[in-house]
Amino acid sequence: MKIRAMTKRFTLFGVFCLLNLCSSIGQTPGLIFEPATGGGAAILDPNGDGFVSGTTSGFISDDKAESEIQYAPMSFLFLEPHSDLGPGPNCGFTDYVDSGDEDPTMIYYDGTNVLIRMRLGNALPNSKGYSILIDTDQLFGISGYNADPNATLDNPGFEVEINLQTGFGVYVYNVDGICPGAPASSFLGHTNYQKSVALTTVCNNPDYFYDFFIPFSALASLGITTSTPLRLAITTQMNPQPAICNVPISDLAGSDEDCANIAECYNDIIQNYPPTPIIDVNNGPAPDMSYCPGINAPILAGATSVSGYSTHADGTLIKVFVNASQIGTTTVTSGSWTLSGISPALASGAIVTASATAPGRSESFSTCNSTEIGTICTAPLANGLVSGNSKAICGAPGTGIPGATVLVYYQNGTPFNTGLVSTVDPDGSFLWKCNVSTVNCNSGPNCISNGAYYITQTFGSECESDGVWICIGSNPTTAAPVITSPVLETSNSVPGTSVANATVQLWSGSTLLGITTSNGAGNWTVTPVSLVSGDVLTALAILPGQCASPLSSPVTVTRVTDAPIITGNYCTSGTITSVSGISGEPAGTIIQVYRNAVAHGSATSVNVSGAWTANSGISLVPGDVITARATAPGALQSSASNSITVGNQTTNAVSITTSPIYEGATSVSGTGVNGDLITLYVDGIPVGTTTVSGGVWTVSGLSQFAIYATGEVTATATSAGNCPSPPTPPIIALCILPNNALQVNPTDTAACGTSTVATITVLNTQPLTFYQLYNGSTYVGTSALGNGGSITLSSGTITNTTTLTVVALKIGIPGCTSNLTDVVQIVINQFPTISLVATPASAIICQNDSTNIDVGSSQNNFTYQLKNLATNANVG
Repeated sequence: MKIRAMTKRFTLFGVFCLLNLCSSIGQTPGLIFEPATGGGAAILDPNGDGFVSGTTSGFISDDKAESEIQYAPMSFLFLEPHSDLGPGPNCGFTDYVDSGDEDPTMIYYDGTNVLIRMRLGNALPNSKGYSILIDTDQLFGISGYNADPNATLDNPGFEVEINLQTGFGVYVYNVDGICPGAPASSFLGHTNYQKSVALTTVCNNPDYFYDFFIPFSALASLGITTSTPLRLAITTQMNPQPAICNVPISDLAGSDEDCANIAECYNDIIQNYPPTPIIDVNNGPAPDMSYCPGINAPILAGATSVSGYSTHADGTLIKVFVNASQIGTTTVTSGSWTLSGISPALASGAIVTASATAPGRSESFSTCNSTEIGTICTAPLANGLVSGNSKAICGAPGTGIPGATVLVYYQNGTPFNTGLVSTVDPDGSFLWKCNVSTVNCNSGPNCISNGAYYITQTFGSECESDGVWICIGSNPTTAAPVITSPVLETSNSVPGTSVANATVQLWSGSTLLGITTSNGAGNWTVTPVSLVSGDVLTALAILPGQCASPLSSPVTVTRVTDAPIITGNYCTSGTITSVSGISGEPAGTIIQVYRNAVAHGSATSVNVSGAWTANSGISLVPGDVITARATAPGALQSSASNSITVGNQTTNAVSITTSPIYEGATSVSGTGVNGDLITLYVDGIPVGTTTVSGGVWTVSGLSQFAIYATGEVTATATSAGNCPSPPTPPIIALCILPNNALQVNPTDTAACGTSTVATITVLNTQPLTFYQLYNGSTYVGTSALGNGGSITLSSGTITNTTTLTVVALKIGIPGCTSNLTDVVQIVINQFPTISLVATPASAIICQNDSTNIDVGSSQNNFTYQLKNLATNANVG
């Protein structure tokens, strides 16, 4: 996944490879060149033969099918492209590559341990980070139908991270809504990982496997069972650190598109990943998940059909669920679907969801686009047609719905004598009787006290209507209250003001949220309340003996926009004309940049990827403090973003004088201005610092793996109070060629017959170096890894007299090869030919039987030996 493009590095090593076909030199596919130590070796290489392939012949045609352990690919959106990194070298040790089968990372469960295999573009003995990120609860993303409540832009929903830190060990972290602290489990050293040669050569040089494992008990300690559905993502980091909160990521496998922010990248991958428990990973990846179908809303109580839409092809299977129980299936036609004939009819408050299963894909989540069945509420009584007095309340014809039930409430919301009800007559009139002898609105005894009341009607199974207010008696009207604005959706109370000692009702649309009484100062608060952004609140007040007030001015519940994040480098010796960042808010959210707390430049907006750039009217100089605020649609402006002070870029000269720089260098020197802080980088990652003194500097004490062959070495200078200078021109670290003066035994070998297999020993070999026999035109036999001592090479079948050379190759460094000067001569003799070899002084004479022969004119200082051609045994 390309998070930030990086210029592809092209070096002399690459030229060498193109000219010399280095992908075939000396590295037998399947050979383990960094084995695990201790008990881990038996887990990652069960047969203990030093190969990850099924046999010591290595991989021949398929490094998955021919693997000793039958790893299965994880699930990925696309074939993983190479050279799509943030920081790090293209086709390098943090660049995931693909065999063409969507397999940049594979997984295996042996019943006790979880094994991971990563396919990378290169391998070097440096320390980097390699992570498996795990979603365990099927909640993911900052928003949407299955958003994770703990989601952040750094971590939109992962709960666990497994992290290989080469050179240090394998770690398991709890990352549920947090940046990693101390690991939950640690497997230190080299016990739990190994490196080997893959068969593929994606970048025209060998690819490599990094294998590592953890016991499943490490996941069980975090609440994961073997049947817990999991979704996985994989990353690499240039620092040996966890991926979560460790920005920037080097490579994130699983997509071929640029991402504006890491949350978007992760979301693309995880929403495609079929949830798979550990117990099932060996079966291989399930097909990509189908996209969630849409549901047309609203759906009202009593409905017998549900419809929706889908982006998938005709014939896609749609399952419809009510309260998580499947009620039927249908299929997609021309992008739409309908499930009809639902019985019984849908009830108010029920939750409808749907899933989709497209051809060739797994089923989507069944919780897609959750839609609540809406309640059909009865329309309110016709306001103005209701009248009343101390004897009764009545409605003129056309006031209500025939057959509806009429209820009357006191101003505090208490029903007025619940035993007294009225039913609307066929002409829409009603008579609510507080005395059974009442026959019309103006007859009967007085039974209704002066004051404010509200009247509702309810028809059939529909919900109760809004109330219509009526005032009994000639009373003044209470003044309208005021709701204190703004009201945030996170609030659990709503305050306001009114006349003193009034009863106050708070409404959200037609729903009564609560009733309270204002104090002597006229202040009131309704609590607790549950609010949703977009709710429209109103209030009314009633003083005893008065009529209800008019409704207050409406106040819409809103929320505070989440603060944006400013990203990028703001260090300059001139003027900065743009500011960029990311936001978790929807597209169209307005971003305003502030310079020194004052709005600066024109506002910009967030795009669909969550990115934004303000570049109109921006003019920032060193010392300016930059912040930004966001305003999402229908929301209040956010608090300020992270604060960044524009740095004054150091302009003092700095240079690297060490040249060439070789892998493993423990120090690098250069020149600069006294007092400046020098930072040394390899591939953009700082590896050491020092201070200039006497016009020179030396960064010393570097780890033996800090500088590696092909790494770009640069340096910056930082003056007091300033930010770093631009980096120096990069110097490519060179490899130290393998020692070519090693002894090779034997010096020669000879055989009678048509062919032979020579066994060659190389003494005092170098670790992390491959050794391979070469006959001048092709590589013969299998390679072996140097171990500091002697190794044995087999030539394979040789049919002609030839001279064999041993080629030594440093792992992961194309072109870093040496031909050993000590060579081996192979002599093949066949009857009746007599071969006289000048060096060494020997000759082999082959014949079919053991009779004596006359050599004829012999040569001085030669030893002659008679051999039987059939047996190759010495005769006489």
